Amino acid sequence: GSFDVYGESDERFKVRGGNQQIVDALAERYRDRILPEHKLEAIAPNGAGFRMTFTGPNGQSIETVADALVLALP
Repeated sequence: GSFDVYGESDERFKVRGGNQQIVDALAERYRDRILPEHKLEAIAPNGAGFRMTFTGPNGQSIETVADALVLALP
């Protein structure tokens, strides 16, 4: 046993031109669904999808549903 920070992942694969292209393309394609300055408070199952609760920049609570969810965490 040695400790592997990334587990058994295969780090050989990279995107030509930089992996940031994946994030940029997703942000462009789904820009109308991205909630900047909103804090994700909860994720719950909703049938085959998800129900998410956010707190907006003014403290308002917003609930939304989606078939799929991408969590882009730093």
